[in-house]
Amino acid sequence: MAERRYSSIFFDADDTILDFRRSATIALGQTLEEYKLPVTEQSLDIYHRINHDVWQAFERKEITAPELRLLRFERFLEAIGEYREPELLSKRYLYLLSQSSHFIEGAKAVLDDLKSTGFRLFLITNGLKEVQRPRFANAGMEQWFDAIVISDEIGVAKPDGRFFDHAFDEAGRPDKTECLVVGDSLQSDIQGGNNYGVDTVWFNPSGKENLSGHRPKFEVSNHRQLKALILERAMTGG
Repeated sequence: MAERRYSSIFFDADDTILDFRRSATIALGQTLEEYKLPVTEQSLDIYHRINHDVWQAFERKEITAPELRLLRFERFLEAIGEYREPELLSKRYLYLLSQSSHFIEGAKAVLDDLKSTGFRLFLITNGLKEVQRPRFANAGMEQWFDAIVISDEIGVAKPDGRFFDHAFDEAGRPDKTECLVVGDSLQSDIQGGNNYGVDTVWFNPSGKENLSGHRPKFEVSNHRQLKALILERAMTGG
């Protein structure tokens, strides 16, 4: 049976196209310095772990977006044994994060090549609107993507099928057999795409072991491999 030929690519944003961890580390470091809190490798790692856990709880629908904004800083301050106003830290951190956009190596070249070759590209992100819109504007995302879907703006997040319903509505309801979801998160991107009946690519540059029950159709470790995967199928039809 011939492999599918893709024409519409749905890209996750953070840690797939943009280096979110780099931006978050810079913004967090500046925030902690301003509030005279410790900026150490340990304190940054503590925050990143807490943030990851809180986002996963959000994607499982255990907490709301407003709760997410506050909860991660409440837990972080408790973990490092400091008391500050978590609301103030959260507000300052989100502003600084919104001003920071760094591309993952090779991402721009892939977007340029796919766009110039005639692919339809869409950006799908579980993110906070006050952070993502300025970051995407600073990064010039509109030049590549036909539509940008942010969970906080539509009230539902990946992997929920309603998120993908909205994204596919924005894309004009393309045939699922001609679509591909690319992302770094097994929980939100791969599970979401699989459940929606769309082929998926796990972007896994760090070579993490897949201990989940979510199996992508493809796995790549860099954008060069991703480009080859997509363009080869476009040229040969499988």
